[in-house]
Amino acid sequence: MRVFVVTLMLLAVAAPAAFAAQSYTVREGDTLWDIASRYQVSVEAIARASGLPDVDSLLQPGQRLVIPVSSARAPSQAPSASFPSQRYQVKAGDTLWVLARRFGMGVDALATLNRIGTESTLSIGQVLKLRAPRARVAPPAAPSYHIERYRVRPGDTLWVIARRFGMGVGELAALNGIGAASTLRIGQTLKVKAFRARTVPAASGPASPAAAPPKASPVRARVLPYRGTQWAGSLIGLSRRFIGTRYRWGATGPGAFDCSGFLQYVHARMGVSLPRTTNAMFAAGRRVPPGELKPGDMVFFTTYRPGPSHAGIYLGNDQFIHSSSAYGSVTITPMSKQYYKNRYLGARRF
Repeated sequence: MRVFVVTLMLLAVAAPAAFAAQSYTVREGDTLWDIASRYQVSVEAIARASGLPDVDSLLQPGQRLVIPVSSARAPSQAPSASFPSQRYQVKAGDTLWVLARRFGMGVDALATLNRIGTESTLSIGQVLKLRAPRARVAPPAAPSYHIERYRVRPGDTLWVIARRFGMGVGELAALNGIGAASTLRIGQTLKVKAFRARTVPAASGPASPAAAPPKASPVRARVLPYRGTQWAGSLIGLSRRFIGTRYRWGATGPGAFDCSGFLQYVHARMGVSLPRTTNAMFAAGRRVPPGELKPGDMVFFTTYRPGPSHAGIYLGNDQFIHSSSAYGSVTITPMSKQYYKNRYLGARRF
């Protein structure tokens, strides 16, 4: 009996608590994505600890959340991973980019965790690991932003607005309680984060009268925004899944497409809202100057009528993918093919 009691006492001393809980009061503009990023924990962990129904729950100012964080350890102990990875089964329309945004991860982190390339094409039913372990960090400082209202204009997408205000697509979607692939309406009002500019402290001494005024910085040439090779690779990988899907006038997928229906469908699953017709797409996109065409850009042609009447996605290496009435399906065609070369109108970027 004495040995049993001593053993229990030793176990009680040697087994410190693995996790501690920290309380957080929601402020105006907070989202689960925001708070999880600041504390370097997952949105699922906060939702579970706080008793929220799901990770898309809308937060209210003054609401109390429970933040699970690692408890203090002895200095001699090496910190271990706070959270194990979870498993996710790939569904139709999923890409690395879509999943990374949905679960608050970077594309590189998600690809590395699963030992695949950042431009890998996912298979329906494939099982992926999510949420790489994250180290514990100090409590965050007060946010350096305030919430503003923004009215959606023609050509706006979640990606365009997020880039304009220095936010992530998933972050912007979560702030407004919508999905990352939501279609925006002209005139719709969204919440955005307006970040406060950092101020430079004034010098403690008087300025030297001999000091020359600072020279004006040279004006940088305007750079056409590009979502990057990872996003383009995911868009192209998703588009290739539909090769052989039949062409049908007026069809928007996924069992059949016309040319603009195909483009609208795959872009929507990448978080980009497009107009329904090729003519409207041509008008809404940013013009790509000759010589700057990149994979993921949209290429336009004049075919059965004057103006932009056909379009596809540029793949690189002189090829584009499109839903073709001539072939009767989604197919890949060389840009240099005489028919399309003679009818090429230009490219647009979204």
